Amino acid sequence: MTAAPSIFESFNARNLAPGQVAKSFVPPGHFQTLIGQHHTLIVGPRGSGKTTLLKMLQQEALDAWDSPVGKKTRESITYKSVYVGTDISWSKQIAGLGSKRFSPEEQSVFSVAAFTSQILKRLIECMHYLASHDPSFGLSSQKESFVSREIAKTFELKEDATSWLGLKYALGRRIVGIHSLASEERNRESEGRSDRLADARYLHLSFLPCCSTAVDIFNDAIAQPHARWAFLFDELELAPKAIRNYLLDSLRSVDDRFLFKLSLVPFGDDVSIFRDVLSAMPGHDFEVIPLWYSHKDDSKSFCLELWRSMVQAKGLPDLQPHDALGRSAFETDRSEWTDEGMAYGKDSRLAKRFKNLAEKDLTFQDFLKSNGIDVDKLSELSSNQRSANVRKATTIVAVRDAFIQSHDGTSVRLRSRKSTNLYTGADSLFAITEGNPRWFKGIIGPLLEDLSDENQTVSQTAQTSAIEKASRRFRAMLRTVPVEDDALGKSSRGLLSLLTSVGEFLEAELIKKPFNLDPPGSITIDSRVNSGTLDSLGKAINTGAIVCTDSLETPWSSLRGKSFRLSYLLAHDYRLLLRAGRSVSMTYAVGSGGANGLELPFGEEDAEPT
Repeated sequence: MTAAPSIFESFNARNLAPGQVAKSFVPPGHFQTLIGQHHTLIVGPRGSGKTTLLKMLQQEALDAWDSPVGKKTRESITYKSVYVGTDISWSKQIAGLGSKRFSPEEQSVFSVAAFTSQILKRLIECMHYLASHDPSFGLSSQKESFVSREIAKTFELKEDATSWLGLKYALGRRIVGIHSLASEERNRESEGRSDRLADARYLHLSFLPCCSTAVDIFNDAIAQPHARWAFLFDELELAPKAIRNYLLDSLRSVDDRFLFKLSLVPFGDDVSIFRDVLSAMPGHDFEVIPLWYSHKDDSKSFCLELWRSMVQAKGLPDLQPHDALGRSAFETDRSEWTDEGMAYGKDSRLAKRFKNLAEKDLTFQDFLKSNGIDVDKLSELSSNQRSANVRKATTIVAVRDAFIQSHDGTSVRLRSRKSTNLYTGADSLFAITEGNPRWFKGIIGPLLEDLSDENQTVSQTAQTSAIEKASRRFRAMLRTVPVEDDALGKSSRGLLSLLTSVGEFLEAELIKKPFNLDPPGSITIDSRVNSGTLDSLGKAINTGAIVCTDSLETPWSSLRGKSFRLSYLLAHDYRLLLRAGRSVSMTYAVGSGGANGLELPFGEEDAEPT
């Protein structure tokens, strides 16, 4: 099933040259961990910046990074980096080598050989760039010819490759030849195949010994015999299983001259492979960098740096996000404290919101009465009372006030999602992007297009429209992600069906049920969750549709017992808070149904928001 096009795809670093990536690069806090002299595993959903981070370690990207931070980084990195991308099209080419006429072992021979040749080709391209751009290496044409011939022997290349380009082209032809050989073998009888494949010695090269010898040759040629090299493997989940196993196992280090910087999504189909990596101890043998933010405040500083970079490119370097986007409905402006030293005065925004909700929500009236709260005298409450009840209620009141027309405890009438600008403002928009650079650029970028020296504010209507557009395209993609039929105990309708069940449950608990000061906002994957649902939740993690709320440095070990929240990008669709809240079991949440048995006599909208 083909995924729907996404507004975020134009910001995919996979399609950009290193120099283009460097042009708009904003280093997140964990970039300093990544560049360290140690093996590193980058784990994150698609679009979270894994490719950008790895590409920025290439010498070509570092050379193009024109900033004081870039200069400092270039000086601190002492190894030479080889980037190896594993995109979907390459993965499909590898899969195309397989055939029902091949045994699993034969399929592995072809796919690993093709991938190995790709790795060797990327190594040669890296050496070519380094030799061409660093005159201190002193590689004459005569020495280049010698090095090329020696490497060609190592790679079992029969051609007389006497230059970097000659090596690159020869390896390109080898990749084509592997596909041709596989195609020929599909049309031949299996008898004698093992002997024929054994005769093709290049099919059985192991990339690490080949790289080791090639690096020896190159290092000696540039008079840096102890120079270290980092191999940057991107989207490792798409690599052949044998290569992935080998690389994950290599995190225990197999050659002191080599560093491995690997990226992959949090959850894989062959979970056992990812469990095995635990034999290499995180924090001892390698560092783990998780690219997600469980709490919205964790991503604020990175979002602010992205904002500064984007407005500077727009020619508005002094434009502050709160000035352009306004304040979030979930935060209290300092000006609201000015007159009375608190934000709970009789005519304050918070007091008005409390009064408004009390007039239409009888369950909120009951809450106020039972706690001795007079909405006209919020400022007279003790500090403890305000802390225990009023302050905790403010964000819940904001959501219920925005969406409830009337609530008598038995039936509730809700406003359309399109009738409110609740999720606008700098803090809310930053939270909705989840600190995901591709999402941030996809949502914030268009909002900046009409800004100028004369117009430096974005209307709430435009912000809400941008949120709706992004979530609509995101949900369209989620609908195309298949889930197993037993995930919900009914026929599969795509991943969005499962997420909608969760979203409707959380929505019901927050605004359809009687007012609750502590509604659930996250879900724990309990022991009764079946394998189909586990697989679906793994896919949801990989897409960024759900975010783990507890420590998940090794997410592939097991999802059971882990807690998650829905992405804030979906908060508008399910009328949710921009916070996780307490957790309830998955079985209880999905089993109870979206509206949780509450009567909706006024015709609530469809299960999947539009």
